[in-house]
Amino acid sequence: MAAPSLLNWRRVSSFTGPVPRARHGHRAVAIRELMIIFGGGNEGIADELHVYNTVTNQWFLPAVRGDIPPGCAAHGFVCDGTRILVFGGMVEYGRYSNELYELQACHCVQDISKE
Repeated sequence: MAAPSLLNWRRVSSFTGPVPRARHGHRAVAIRELMIIFGGGNEGIADELHVYNTVTNQWFLPAVRGDIPPGCAAHGFVCDGTRILVFGGMVEYGRYSNELYELQACHCVQDISKE
């Protein structure tokens, strides 16, 4: 029987851009080389959408418009192709939502294709 492969963690410390503040209860999805995070809490509920490009090691805040969901923590956050769905979550301590929001992230993905 072959020995199991050894997996090795490494802290990523060389990156640029606006790094999200420390938080808990946030969610993340991956679309190609992008990690997209939303929500979470730490001294209030975060409402920013942060994107990390794993190829360029760069954080950025994409411009968003439309029916932007309120900041939330412990929410459902799934990716279907370039479509991201956000469901529910805690919008403030003791107050919860059952709203569903959709974000078409294809523009974000197209922008990295031009780099």
